[in-house]
Amino acid sequence: MLEAAVFDSISIRRTAAKLQLRSDASSRYEKGIDRNRVVSAADRAAELLAKFADATVLRGVVDAGERTVPDRAITMPWQKINQVLGAELTLEEITGTLKRLHFSVETEGCAMHVSVPARRFDVTIPEDLVEEVGRVYGYNHIKATLPEGTSAHAALTPYQKARRRVEVLMEGTGLSQVYTYSLTTKESAASYAVRNQEAAPTQVIWPMSEEHAALRQSMIPQLINVVHYHLNRQMPNVKFYEIGKVFLPVAGEARPAEEEHLAGIITGQRNERTWEGEAIAVDFFSVKGIVETLFDALGVSSQVSYRPSNRSGMHPGQTADILRNGDVIGYVGALHPGIEKDNDLNKTFVFEVALDALIRHGEPGITYQGLPRFLRQRATLHSL
Repeated sequence: MLEAAVFDSISIRRTAAKLQLRSDASSRYEKGIDRNRVVSAADRAAELLAKFADATVLRGVVDAGERTVPDRAITMPWQKINQVLGAELTLEEITGTLKRLHFSVETEGCAMHVSVPARRFDVTIPEDLVEEVGRVYGYNHIKATLPEGTSAHAALTPYQKARRRVEVLMEGTGLSQVYTYSLTTKESAASYAVRNQEAAPTQVIWPMSEEHAALRQSMIPQLINVVHYHLNRQMPNVKFYEIGKVFLPVAGEARPAEEEHLAGIITGQRNERTWEGEAIAVDFFSVKGIVETLFDALGVSSQVSYRPSNRSGMHPGQTADILRNGDVIGYVGALHPGIEKDNDLNKTFVFEVALDALIRHGEPGITYQGLPRFLRQRATLHSL
């Protein structure tokens, strides 16, 4: 029996990296194999066996799965190639370059319809076609020019100023800032989201690994991994925070909505043991105090309220939703004991707040009463 197969590129790449076994086959399969040439390759192998090894070839092919894959179609204005590259190529030069790469090209007015062969897995969007034309044309032929126009003095927006105040405040409460990847596993992408999403998390079409296959909806899973990493290195008292983007799926839309969130995690002792007495362990009121300090500094304490919550992955008796004017903008509480056990954590507390809803949408102004213009004078009057 002669077998010609196409293996899953992601599985091959992950297995080769896990076993540290690099071969010519793994290098080829992890980059993708043209499915349309599998049958012709099998026919050629059968022909060689019959010619040089006296093999008898039976009629017919038994196949499983898709035998052929249609070519990919991309439509774009052909002038976009000049706009992106900064070149002055004619339509004939652009179409000639693409045809040399065995791309089928048809033009209709300002639009250009390109049929990409199925073997080119790396060409999926118009920008990929721009890269192909620039690569063949030669980047050394593109003149380097400076941008024109006058530069203006840059200034921070009110949101950026408030964001920096949040960073200073978090560091003032003893938290250290960390940065984690926006990509995570498919299983943890939707966990610990501030607001439950009906749609599935946004997944990457060509992930580099299973650990970076989907866009996160919360930063808490990555912060748990950071704490686990430090605990394994004999650092039991850790306090971290992160300001970053989360990606919330939108029904009927291919692209998710981006929100900037603030998340924090603390575990261990509230302070180091000193000669004055025993160290005090962190508790629910420790993390809630950090959140309330944030609201006081931003002037929204009067608009914020709390209500008990029963979130997945959180302790049912030590978790509260954070509401601003009736809308849920975050939560604060302790991790579920099962999650702590699975990750070898001590008693751990977390919080996550949507900064967009906290700062951008209606940050209250500061009101005050001015000082009197004249000094106060007190007089005593007597009457008979």
